[in-house]
Amino acid sequence: MAGRVPLLEARDVTVRFGGVIAVNAVTAGFHPGEVCGLIGPNGAGRTSLFDKVSAIRTQSSGRVVYVGGT
Repeated sequence: MAGRVPLLEARDVTVRFGGVIAVNAVTAGFHPGEVCGLIGPNGAGRTSLFDKVSAIRTQSSGRVVYVGGT
């Protein structure tokens, strides 16, 4: 959505559990009013990404940016 600022943005988010990389350098932007879904097989990292975006878990690297904050 060109020209619109995302309400929530994940920038190069990586989540590791010991030596296992659950989420690897994911970048995504979510705009107000947008409906999104994550698909993939078991073990793809969907829950780990959701946990990071909702601040349940700390990512190993990258950033999650909310409108008006970091």
